[in-house]
Amino acid sequence: MGYCALFLASAGRPQTQDGTALEQALVSALASARAAYPGCAVRVEDFFRFLGERTAPDPSVEEALAQLHANDLYLACGCERGDPVALKLFDTQVLSRLGSMLSRFSLGDAGLADLKQALRVLLFVSDGEKPARVTQYSGRAPISAWVQVAAVRAAMRSKKQDWRTEPSEDQDLIEMPGSSDAPELGYLKQQYQAPFREAFRESLIAMDKKQRTLLRQSFIDGLSIDELGRLYGVHRATASRWIVEARRALLKATRERLVERIKLPAEECDSIMQLARSRLDITLRGLLMSRPQ
Repeated sequence: MGYCALFLASAGRPQTQDGTALEQALVSALASARAAYPGCAVRVEDFFRFLGERTAPDPSVEEALAQLHANDLYLACGCERGDPVALKLFDTQVLSRLGSMLSRFSLGDAGLADLKQALRVLLFVSDGEKPARVTQYSGRAPISAWVQVAAVRAAMRSKKQDWRTEPSEDQDLIEMPGSSDAPELGYLKQQYQAPFREAFRESLIAMDKKQRTLLRQSFIDGLSIDELGRLYGVHRATASRWIVEARRALLKATRERLVERIKLPAEECDSIMQLARSRLDITLRGLLMSRPQ
């Protein structure tokens, strides 16, 4: 099978009549990747298959390919296949940059070294029937930004428990804040914990997936507006607007469900929501960080 046909088959696309433009794009992507990460023993067919599996279905093939960070996918492909040069380049060009970003966790040299090793295992070692986690890298953002998210999660888990314990995707977004809340929030929990939790749960599940991910990255992963902007390739003002919109959407949906569930007049429900809104950052962080036992 030719490389264009292999790429198209991996992308789930029909064979085009004229593949000249696509072939040129693939050749250019391969040359750029080899120049960015020289010495990696990545087979051409593996790389093009890796690219094809990650192209978006909506734009044209050439546009979809242009949206990918193909150089970083080449590195990820090499690491997934255990190429020693790719793994070394990953260390020197990705992991080596984590120190300053993780400084707020006060891990120390030994802790940082342990975390990096944990990331190597997490990303590059398959777990039973599951492939290595690096295969989940979509190429939509730089691999350094993608790894930063995993590193922050690992650093936060290392403060509380063994790094191997996997966080749940949505269950840790459900509980109310802990017992250290202010008295008024403690009263709110006592009176309305169950209906609020259920209203929040339903609102979270119904939420747009991107907005839910943004809330996790902001309140669980601790990514700043600047870091989110780099991750998504947008200006920090756009990232800030996305977070504000996600928070508003979650609170609005929760309020609507709470009104329906506890049958209170809207103005009384607004008083309840105002207590949460007045301490929104703390409340949301509690909601997003707590895990049911």
